[in-house]
Amino acid sequence: MPRDEHLLRSERPITSYRIRVRGPLPETLVASLEGSIVGADATTTLVCPITDTSALYGLIARLEALGLHLVSVQPVEGAPD
Repeated sequence: MPRDEHLLRSERPITSYRIRVRGPLPETLVASLEGSIVGADATTTLVCPITDTSALYGLIARLEALGLHLVSVQPVEGAPD
């Protein structure tokens, strides 16, 4: 990897997202995620830092592969980087 490419990657801002799914998250997924879980009733809300668009799509794909129904995905305003 060229030296400049490494610098560009480290300067990308990290955005936190609020991701809601129907039902609880499997414990194996919870253990592997960086972020916080809010509520686990009819819907579970996950608030986590996402480094880029491909990481967001990757997380959504993991949730769908586990058979979870995606309710919403929203960037969190004013979240710390």
